[in-house]
Parts: sequence; structure tokens; C-alpha cells
Amino acid sequence: MRACDYSVFKIDYKTTYSERVSTYGGMDSELTGNKITKDREYLCVAPDESFARAAFLRYHSKDEFIRLVPLGKLDDMVFLQ
Repeated sequence: MRACDYSVFKIDYKTTYSERVSTYGGMDSELTGNKITKDREYLCVAPDESFARAAFLRYHSKDEFIRLVPLGKLDDMVFLQ
């Protein structure tokens, strides 16, 4: 496939993770027991919207999908000199 066959998509999602606090002396961080929820963005280069959604769900299955926004065709964004 060529660059003109791909589009760039922005996926907005909400994720929840456990808060960690740094420890001193080079030890691993420790869990505090608190959960943090944040809105985040994920950029995906894919041939179509269904492929972008599938790629997102492959690695973010526990996150809450909010919306998918097409940003444009890849060949319009890439400029080769």
C-alpha cells in the first residue's frame, strides 16, 4: 500500500490507572491505592476508520472509547524534500 492509501485518525479516550509514588534510594515506585482517571489522545495511521478502531481496541481494551476524529490523508501531511 502507498501513503495515499492511509489516513491519520485521532482517538479520544478515557483511561483509569493506579497511582504510584516514587520511593527513595533507587527502589521501585509503590502503589498508593488511589485510582486516577484521565482523558487522553491516541494517534493512529490506518487505511480506514474500522481498522483504526480495531488497532486502538487491541492495546486499549480496558479504556473507554470516546470518539474517533479523522485528521486527513497521510500523503497530504507528509512532505518529502
